[in-house]
Amino acid sequence: MIIFPPRLNHFLSVAVLCSVLTVFSQSCDELPTRFVAPIFDVGVTVPLVDSLVTLDQMVQDSALLRKDGLGNLILVQRAALIETKIGDSLKLRPITVNYSSTIQEQTQILERVSFGYTTNLPLKTFFPSLPQPPSTTIIPALGSTIGNSFESPILSPNEAEYASFRKATIQVIVRNNFPIDMEVGILPGQILPGFVISTPGQKDIFMPLTVLQKTIPRSQTRGDSLSTGGAITLQILDQMLTQDSRIKGVVTSLGSNGKQISYDSTNILQVNVRIHNTTIRQAKLAISKQPLRFLVSTPLMDGATLTEAELLDFQTTLQMTNNFPVSGLATIHLPQLHRATDGREFSQQLSIKKNQNTPISLSSGGYAYRITPDSIDKADNNSTIKDLHVFIDVLTDAIPSTSMEIFDESNNFKLAGIINSLQLKYAAGTSLPQTNITFSSKVDFKPQGNIDKISFNRLQAKDSYLEMRLLNTAGVEAHFSGKASLLDASDNVITTVSIPLQTIRSATITGKTTIPYETILSIPLGSLDIPEFPKFAKIEATVTTTPNTPFLVNNTDYFSGTAEVRIPLTINIAGGNFHNMNVINISSEIRDRQKNMSSALITFEAKNRIPANVSCGIQFYDGAGNVILKVPKESPVYLGTAHSGTDGIADAETKTTFSLKIDSSDVVQILASSRYSFDFNFDANNASSNPYIKFLTSDYIHVRAMLEFKGNTDVR
Repeated sequence: MIIFPPRLNHFLSVAVLCSVLTVFSQSCDELPTRFVAPIFDVGVTVPLVDSLVTLDQMVQDSALLRKDGLGNLILVQRAALIETKIGDSLKLRPITVNYSSTIQEQTQILERVSFGYTTNLPLKTFFPSLPQPPSTTIIPALGSTIGNSFESPILSPNEAEYASFRKATIQVIVRNNFPIDMEVGILPGQILPGFVISTPGQKDIFMPLTVLQKTIPRSQTRGDSLSTGGAITLQILDQMLTQDSRIKGVVTSLGSNGKQISYDSTNILQVNVRIHNTTIRQAKLAISKQPLRFLVSTPLMDGATLTEAELLDFQTTLQMTNNFPVSGLATIHLPQLHRATDGREFSQQLSIKKNQNTPISLSSGGYAYRITPDSIDKADNNSTIKDLHVFIDVLTDAIPSTSMEIFDESNNFKLAGIINSLQLKYAAGTSLPQTNITFSSKVDFKPQGNIDKISFNRLQAKDSYLEMRLLNTAGVEAHFSGKASLLDASDNVITTVSIPLQTIRSATITGKTTIPYETILSIPLGSLDIPEFPKFAKIEATVTTTPNTPFLVNNTDYFSGTAEVRIPLTINIAGGNFHNMNVINISSEIRDRQKNMSSALITFEAKNRIPANVSCGIQFYDGAGNVILKVPKESPVYLGTAHSGTDGIADAETKTTFSLKIDSSDVVQILASSRYSFDFNFDANNASSNPYIKFLTSDYIHVRAMLEFKGNTDVR
């Protein structure tokens, strides 16, 4: 290499520049006076589209794909359930009334018939020689062994003509109002002191007395429970007593022991015969006008226990049978029912006839009635309502002694029938009858966004489930069980599973109101292998309320909520597609020179991180949204699947480059377009050896397309 000194280098540079200028000056003198621009062949490459599509975009674009708490994708189909009324089933079940009362049970009738008689024996009955009272004299002694006998009727002629007893207790009470001491002696044929009950045609009945009972000092009583010696009683069995029946006895006395004693008409020996604890076969009786009360108590069905409730309009008819020989005016009371508007107790009057059947129509008359505890409930059931009470108060007509009526042990008073289901407006208590409510809902899953453009030829999934969110406005717990089916668009069953027994929690009870409670029911669908997304979910179940728990239910209460089918996206996808549209942006200079273009080439560069084989194409649209060109026109561009590991997750992207020649008319269409779209189609068949491929939100397809065209610079 030759190296010149610096000064010499400067002179050489100046010489070269002068030579160039001289040559250029001479050349210009030889050019034509009019300038013509040169035409060159050119090649231009411009970016056409650049699109990045991630699965996360699909999640945001669809209401049916969602991330769970771990960031994994799940397929979710969600729709509202048909509202199911709970209050429609709020009713008291039919109550069977079967009340019967016989004469034996109606002690209120027998108690008003004394079946007894009181005899007042004056002093002259035993001492006929004494002066008429009032007087003062010496009263002689009565025979020490034989004495004087007496007898007294047993039945009052004003109350009973006869009475046939299965059993009864006869009590004799003797009051000694004589001014001398008396003693009951020994009747002929007996060996002990006492009384004899004698009825023609019947065997005599002997009532023995003790030592303390037989002696009756003056102004004292023997025979009642408080007197010396206790009560003088005798139980009789299968005994008839009539107006001819008599109680007989003898009395003895030492008299006044020779002393002058004063006496008057009040000095009597009173013998009172009482018959009680009676069970009669038959009796012919007279009764005064008197009130009778029949209490009908009928348990609520299925162990229902209320604290309060409100009845809507009700009507029922019961049959009253009165086989007693009495008539009168009856008032029917339902003491637990009070009219909601004014608190008036439910009552109804009717006339009853003896030996007659009478239908009783009970009606609320269009009024609502509250059910509240009555006096019996408060006393016996701690102010809870377990039975329906019906009081029938009868004011009987009198039966005079001149026309006595025969009462028989077969006589009865009956109230029978069925009180139909009583619809309730609301009810509260400690135990609601177990009620079965039919729950049937067909859910229509309506796709949103682009999810209906994603199609799968086969879908397999593990651990899928149907989730139901039920809002319960009623203050009652219930159990839910049945079956759930997934259906396609033609209502064909894709799969059916049983719904295991699950609990629907009660709404929170706060006083007389409730706060709705949402229960989440998870229904396992197991491992699914289905040909398509479910279009419908059909739930058929029975809701059974829980007894023996506090409750508050209104007839407006309901179940409502949503149903979701959740399918984790650990699935084997046989195929799918996604559609993505963007605005195209080509410079105006290139559009102006499109007539100079002779040929074009589109080059695709793609990076695929989705674990599936992907094919794609581009569609170009005019300003009206019409497709004016598809590229490629025939088969799509194929992108290789991303590599996935043993866990089914893509771990590396696959790169693909592909060039496609298009003619000048296609270039014109491209340059005339305002929007373009990428259509991605993926095929997971044989894309991986794993039985399940996991799609992550970070998976993506990145596609770039370059437009390379050739032409010239001719502007003519």
